[in-house]
Amino acid sequence: MQPIKRTINDSHPFFDEIMQFCMITDARSCTIGYRLLANQVILLAEEVTRVMKTGVKYHKTIRDVRYLGPMPLRGSEHSVIVQNAQQIYEHMSGILPDQPKNIDYEFFEDDGNARFVKLRQKVGDGWLEGGGTPVREFTTAAAYLLGGGFEKYKDKIVKRLGNDPWEWPIELQFFRHLRNGCFHKNVFNIHPYNGRPGIDSGNPPTWRHLVMKDDASMNGRTAIGNGGFFELVYVIPFLDDMSNHL
Repeated sequence: MQPIKRTINDSHPFFDEIMQFCMITDARSCTIGYRLLANQVILLAEEVTRVMKTGVKYHKTIRDVRYLGPMPLRGSEHSVIVQNAQQIYEHMSGILPDQPKNIDYEFFEDDGNARFVKLRQKVGDGWLEGGGTPVREFTTAAAYLLGGGFEKYKDKIVKRLGNDPWEWPIELQFFRHLRNGCFHKNVFNIHPYNGRPGIDSGNPPTWRHLVMKDDASMNGRTAIGNGGFFELVYVIPFLDDMSNHL
């Protein structure tokens, strides 16, 4: 799959949710920056000790260490690169007083893409799914953003498409059931609706390659996050796609 390159501006229906998701996940970059700075301080202290023992003239100084460059987000099959993560980081840090007006990202299959591998080596492997970050806490925050995103436009969707979710586009049906999982302790709990199953197995809710086949196959499954039906790497492209149905 060729990378899908997109720019989300601040007029996007889900700009706030996507920006908040980037801020939450980019906190890991801040942690890496502090860890690098701490390591540099340790090395500097070791060098000062050596200098004091040898009498060699000392010139080295500490440089501020910040995360520079794009932010890679990896799932089991797909990846996202947020290109302007540096602006988001600097806004979080108070360096830039105004929030960035755009979010630039690429979405593609994680097929050993050389550029992504290089980025991953730079900032460390794993992001959310592979470890190194508190997955449960990030998953809870993402659940609020996804579920709240649906609720924000639910009335508008019902007004335009009616009360029968079976008549909605399959992508919006997918969004509705994803919200169900997000707001039920991150577990799908789909009930019959008007005497019919919650999911129309003949026209199942679908987003890209993800398909909710029927009630029985979805109920009880973890909705999002590590080991879930919907990986966190999909949050940005998913909300971007949902804007096309509002």
